[in-house]
Amino acid sequence: MLFHYERTRKKQAYTLAINIALLPVYLYILSITAKEHNDFEALFAIAEKSALGIGILLTAAMVWFLRSKDKFEIYVTHQEFYSMHPIFKEWCFSVNPKEIKCIKNHYGSGSKMTRIDLVMHNGDTFQICPNYDFSRKKLYQALQTANPLIELPANANLFTAETK
Repeated sequence: MLFHYERTRKKQAYTLAINIALLPVYLYILSITAKEHNDFEALFAIAEKSALGIGILLTAAMVWFLRSKDKFEIYVTHQEFYSMHPIFKEWCFSVNPKEIKCIKNHYGSGSKMTRIDLVMHNGDTFQICPNYDFSRKKLYQALQTANPLIELPANANLFTAETK
């Protein structure tokens, strides 16, 4: 395996648990910093209710993540470039790295929505998920190892304006 990254729902649940634990800390910081505000009591009452609501939503999401077996996975071998996203099917594919022509990091003109397109020699295009914290540099290096002829962006983390 040249590259492998996976993110399970349990890891996402752990992140949510940390955020739930930080809610009282945020309330405490608010109580210290906003104490001199004229409407402190009303402001703090709203913050408490908001924190409670957010805590309930985050707890529900955490329980759902803990019960889910879904995961995001992306890997590269000499014979396969595989991506599986648990929700978005446009980020799911399995291709031979030797059939990849290029990868384009770009954003649409008039928009800052980034896209990572995988362009095949036959003209097919697939999208690589940009939402997880895997190293694009290491991914691109693995793809370059599997297919030395692939055209890659000069910088794995920079996106350029899309030209039509």
